[in-house]
Amino acid sequence: MSESGLDAVGSILNLTLGLLTLYLVGRNKSARWNEKIAGLAFAWMFIGKSIVNMSTYLIDSNSSGDIDFENVVATSTVQFLQALVMYSDEIFTTTIFILCLFYPIPLLRTKRQIKIGLTIIFSFLIYRAIVFTAFGPNILFIPGAIYLLPGLVWGANYIRFRQLEITKIESDAKHIADVSLICLILLMGGIWLYWPGMLFQANYFYTIDVWGASLSSDLYDYSWQAFYAISVGLGVCIMFMEIYCATKRRISPIGIVFLLYFTVGFAGYFILSKTATTGSSLDQLQLTWDMFTFSVHYDIMRPVIAMFILLNYGLVKAENPTDFRIAKTGTIVLVVVSTSVLLELIQYVIPISEIISAAILGIIIAVGVGWEEKVFNNLITEFKPLNDILDEMHFTTPEIELDGSISKKLNLAFLTYIGVTLLLAFVIGMTDGLGGV
Repeated sequence: MSESGLDAVGSILNLTLGLLTLYLVGRNKSARWNEKIAGLAFAWMFIGKSIVNMSTYLIDSNSSGDIDFENVVATSTVQFLQALVMYSDEIFTTTIFILCLFYPIPLLRTKRQIKIGLTIIFSFLIYRAIVFTAFGPNILFIPGAIYLLPGLVWGANYIRFRQLEITKIESDAKHIADVSLICLILLMGGIWLYWPGMLFQANYFYTIDVWGASLSSDLYDYSWQAFYAISVGLGVCIMFMEIYCATKRRISPIGIVFLLYFTVGFAGYFILSKTATTGSSLDQLQLTWDMFTFSVHYDIMRPVIAMFILLNYGLVKAENPTDFRIAKTGTIVLVVVSTSVLLELIQYVIPISEIISAAILGIIIAVGVGWEEKVFNNLITEFKPLNDILDEMHFTTPEIELDGSISKKLNLAFLTYIGVTLLLAFVIGMTDGLGGV
């Protein structure tokens, strides 16, 4: 399986989970107002990423070799798809901003603050779409800004509640710290796989060129790298905190996952930091390493992490048998697809026949039926709502009555944005908009 194949699988997986999440969040009548907004943000995050992944896959199908935006292919189809990637990725940016302001701790605590906050977020979305339409990848786009505010908010939440857990023996504080950390992994995990490159000044980090020299300026690329560096700095701080927690025997499973990301990143340094000639065995190894780490994080691990948050922290609930079956179906789809993709990746490296890989997948599914049902039941039923934990720790979530119109307005806003950007991307493709940047 190539990297473009991962994009196609990730697109189908994200779209399926996004639609299921929209349905289940709408049916969750017991969720509090900030949980409802967070659930909708996760749903549209899935949908936005499905468009990005499918567009990237189609670009690869319409050009030679894996797309890396190093050169603009002068065809209307590819330019349409490249614009669609950029526009749709802004859905992810918007949902991340919404999540950090509402979950796990709501920073906007009155109806007026909520309206102002959401207005600013969607205004920023429109502003970035206008800048890209007018100038293409430009410093006015404020590239990399997605990492600043969420990093500050979730990073502060993590440090504060991990400190409460350690110093004041507040055992429930670990849940707030864990969900803050797992949100950071979702957002920054791919960057943390490159953390040694920044510290040891390796070329593979400092020569990151998101759009390619033919499209973006050095200042644009520097902005991305600056925010990447901030993300790595935050990750290093968290690493020392988790190592300290490990010495106190208070490390959590989420902390272990985080340290695993940093360990993989450290191992990757010895592969990616070496200079390889195109087509050499080392070059092939570096491409394979990136596919197994960076691409797997963005295409597979992000949906897994988001679905874990939705189920484990009660953002979606199975309040009747129908909802239970739908939620369970979504989980099974996620597990089976992720497992089959990992087997395909192994087959890409190790020459295993398709019959053997199919047999292995069948055995895993057969053995895992009972285990999967037990884990799912624990996720969907055995949890303590984070708002209840915050109330007990005197971080009370305010009671705000939001009518059902806010869900409709959020859904309508995202649908309208997708419709308008489809039109803008079409215009860019027809007028050679990126080629003239």
